[in-house]
Amino acid sequence: MFSSVRPHGVGRTLVLDRRDVRRLLDMPSCIAAVERAFLRSATGTVIPPAVLGVHVEGGGFHVKTAGLLATPDERAVFAAKVNANFPRNPTRNGRPTIQGVVALFDAEDGSVLALLDSIEITSIRTAAATAVAAKYLARSDATRVTICGCGEQGRSQLRALTHVRPIRRALAFDVDHERALHYAREMCAELALDVVAVPELVAGTRESEIWVTCTPSRRWFVGREHVAPGAFVAAVGADNPEKQEIEPELLASAAVVADALEQCATIGDLHHALDAGVLRREDVRAELTDVVSARKRGRESADEIVVFDTFKRDSLSGKPYARHVNLRCVEGNVLDLDAITRAMAGAEVAVHMAAIAGVDTVLQSPTTTMAVNMVGTLNFLKAVHAQRCCERVVTFSTSEVFGTYAYRVSESDTVTTGAVGEARWTYAVSKLASEHLTYAYYKEFGLPAVIVRPFNVYGPGQVGEGAIHTFVKRALRGEDLQIHGEGDQIRSWTYIDDMVDGILLVMERQEAVGQSFNIGNPRGTVTINGLAELVLAVTGSPSKIIHVPKIAVDVDLRVPSIDKARELLGFHPEVDLRDGIERTVAWYRSLT
Repeated sequence: MFSSVRPHGVGRTLVLDRRDVRRLLDMPSCIAAVERAFLRSATGTVIPPAVLGVHVEGGGFHVKTAGLLATPDERAVFAAKVNANFPRNPTRNGRPTIQGVVALFDAEDGSVLALLDSIEITSIRTAAATAVAAKYLARSDATRVTICGCGEQGRSQLRALTHVRPIRRALAFDVDHERALHYAREMCAELALDVVAVPELVAGTRESEIWVTCTPSRRWFVGREHVAPGAFVAAVGADNPEKQEIEPELLASAAVVADALEQCATIGDLHHALDAGVLRREDVRAELTDVVSARKRGRESADEIVVFDTFKRDSLSGKPYARHVNLRCVEGNVLDLDAITRAMAGAEVAVHMAAIAGVDTVLQSPTTTMAVNMVGTLNFLKAVHAQRCCERVVTFSTSEVFGTYAYRVSESDTVTTGAVGEARWTYAVSKLASEHLTYAYYKEFGLPAVIVRPFNVYGPGQVGEGAIHTFVKRALRGEDLQIHGEGDQIRSWTYIDDMVDGILLVMERQEAVGQSFNIGNPRGTVTINGLAELVLAVTGSPSKIIHVPKIAVDVDLRVPSIDKARELLGFHPEVDLRDGIERTVAWYRSLT
């Protein structure tokens, strides 16, 4: 055995056995080396990896190769690892599951630089790669981990994670529970952690922010019901096409980062998800190299908000928060089930507000209105149900379900619509159908759903056909304010800040699940004539109020009862109508 590095041109080969490797290769150094290798890969100064697998009775052999190209400071090197993997070795003959050798070559003249026992290298390097991934992808405050597979690799994985995250508690799972118990005792003593062996993956494991699977399983055992939103899962064990540890649908509902996409697409868990048709190669967010080199983002944030929209009206662009670090925009249509399912991956809270709305728009295309509002809601519910991890699901309906005359209506009052053939009521009918769909998913599948019926929302940033939006813009331009009909129609107006407060309450309060709520402001009640006069008073506009014929049937009276929202949610609208219009006018003036 030689203890010095062979100078170029001198025919000596360094040989290190398992004890030598264990003595010389510490975990922090290996994590740093693996991270540097991913960075080298990002610069293109590597020899691409390759894999070969051969199966024999009781196990198999795997050959993995890669290398580094020359730099001004280093010669090019090439490594080939040949591992034998025989899972029954420990119980049958007392030998390790993994045995093998790493051969290191000079990639410029082919000479053999070193022969290294691969057991420790395999164990430590694999765990180091997990640690690098966790460093960039796991929550920075993650303290709890579940280790599936309590062999030597499981030990290395836990050791490595303690170097990149403040781990305090670990759950150990193995099909051999005695093995898990032994692991727990040993690792608890070694790392001074709270390590607990669990006989099965139960609800308690959902508390884990990090998961590592390092088993020889050929059937997935970690699914959506086990892993909480925001958790980081390192799937380590599935190193050939037959092995599988992760439910394909869990991968489809998550942001997937591959260490090497070409390899992962042909072996292991990703390839099973691709074969099942629940995931496409283009759905993979990034390779780990891209994340380490900052070419792509891995974990967006612990508080990521995804906006899924057609952006045809686009009320978001130009807003100061449009490029917020926690905001991700996905252009799509709720009629596209696959697109909305992909956008919703990993969601903890899902809020459905997509719809065709506005009297003029509804009258132009009642068929599109009903398709988007009903089929779109069904797609939303299908997508969120497929996640199996959403903690709250909010569906927006409308106060139009109460019909033409609604005075202090409560959530339990009978809903009504106008005559068939009146295009305006296609909106109310489609929204009422959406309510029934949402409630059916709550009753049949236990979806934690809430229905919101908003009453005439207005305020800064509004787009579309709202009366206050239209009145303020015309008043500021000195144009006449047009009222359809006599102007004696009565509405209760709700300022946007109060509406947002109501939405946050239904998202947060457990009492909201399975309920519908009127969210409005009875104190903002006024006739349309009175509303127009108030807008003119606030703006000081010389505009005139004129009356034009109605273009369709209209709602004569709409005033909500918000007693239920007040009692169950603690909802109290704060902004009175004049105050809200003053704020709205100030916002529009700030745009000029």
